[in-house]
Amino acid sequence: EFCWEVPKLLLIFFVSRPLLRQRCQAALLAIFENRSEARAAAALAGLVGRCSAKEVVVQAAIRFRAVDLALVCSEDIADNEPNPALFTKSTPAALHTCDAFV
Repeated sequence: EFCWEVPKLLLIFFVSRPLLRQRCQAALLAIFENRSEARAAAALAGLVGRCSAKEVVVQAAIRFRAVDLALVCSEDIADNEPNPALFTKSTPAALHTCDAFV
């Protein structure tokens, strides 16, 4: 019975410290995001061919762009057709700064 007291105390300590929980959650999220990014890059590299997963991520970081939602009007997304004019509304952005893909 005594051997369970230490884990219980550690759990109570962990649960009672919101900042500690947030840091642990952020660390776990970063690990999973990095793995997900690596898998996506590897898949894309496999589709494109002659390109490593690392090179895919480098090129994505260079080319990534985003459009502020306030600049998008209903006509821009009324159909599922590519609209080259939307490029003028986009700006260079860092990876992991885009909230959604439309």
